[in-house]
Amino acid sequence: MAILLLFQCDLPAMGSFAAVREAGLRIPGDISIVGFYDISFAACLEPPLTSVAQPKRKLAEALSATLMRRLEQPAAPPRHLMIAPEVRAG
Repeated sequence: MAILLLFQCDLPAMGSFAAVREAGLRIPGDISIVGFYDISFAACLEPPLTSVAQPKRKLAEALSATLMRRLEQPAAPPRHLMIAPEVRAG
């Protein structure tokens, strides 16, 4: 039976490594752990933590373009943007 622990943040995901090992389980053999935010320290774990990364540069570019558009065209209708996250496999 495959088990996945999905955390809303990398820090508690990283903390779970010790508890999983204390329970006698193998990562990734018995259980997979995935975090969110892709903090740089997560790569230092063994095995490295798989994490969902927010594409910060794309978000910043979209925010800047949206702000400039709003300043230039205050009456323009709102736009909906979807920027896909990236999974960084550990």
